[in-house]
Amino acid sequence: MHNPTRRNKNIGTPKQGHGKNNQLVIPFHWEEGKDFVERLDSYLAIKRTVNGKEYTFLVERTRKQCVHACTIDDIAQMISYIDPNDLAGLSIIVFRQPKFKEVVLNPAWGRLKYFIEIGDHEGPAIFLEAIDMRRSFYWPKKLKIHEQQEVKRLINDGHEYETDKRKYTFYPTVDTVRNTQLYRTFIHEVGHYVEYLEKVARPAKNLGRDTYSDYWNAYWQRPVNEREVYAHTYADRVARELREKGLIPFNRILDSNMTSKEGLRMEDFILV
Repeated sequence: MHNPTRRNKNIGTPKQGHGKNNQLVIPFHWEEGKDFVERLDSYLAIKRTVNGKEYTFLVERTRKQCVHACTIDDIAQMISYIDPNDLAGLSIIVFRQPKFKEVVLNPAWGRLKYFIEIGDHEGPAIFLEAIDMRRSFYWPKKLKIHEQQEVKRLINDGHEYETDKRKYTFYPTVDTVRNTQLYRTFIHEVGHYVEYLEKVARPAKNLGRDTYSDYWNAYWQRPVNEREVYAHTYADRVARELREKGLIPFNRILDSNMTSKEGLRMEDFILV
């Protein structure tokens, strides 16, 4: 028999919704309809011409102890090594300062966005995130195979780390983050873009909007792991070929005079 005086055992628990109103989430600004990565607070647009093509670098100001490990000229030099066909239609590189919530909830070395609008700049873009050099990061020891491979990559990038029974703890430096972002992340995101060109943009060219949507939906419905394997395979091949040619690694390119002339802040690229 129902007893109205008996307390519901779900009261005050997540099952009944307790705590849902104060969950930590990345806000979405519906009035603008933009993804969080498109909201830059204070940035400069810098131009570089590489292989006869103009690229725009959007450089966001960093917080204290956060650094853009790669420089504009680092990325420009890397672009000069990549087949121009692999970058067709892509000309925006964003050096972004993530918000505190984003670092906690959606950390990344970099990202590819197939279309962005930031001020007057629009189109596909590769993002590289500024890293807080005070913050260590960790990976648990119970990992899937592809996660184990990523831990090995981080170790190969030179990151200092400690281990205990449960986790790997990594301690970033400007040099090791640069190794990860310049020689792996950037090329990895190019790999995602190349797959998009091959499976969506080029097959659907001049075939109409509906056909493009069909190709796009088929591409996006593929398992995430398949898309990641493609990008990793591309990045591994390109990096291996560049190493065999002696083109990478190369010294960090940071000209203080050029940085000042272009209105950039040195403290966005070095720890002070």
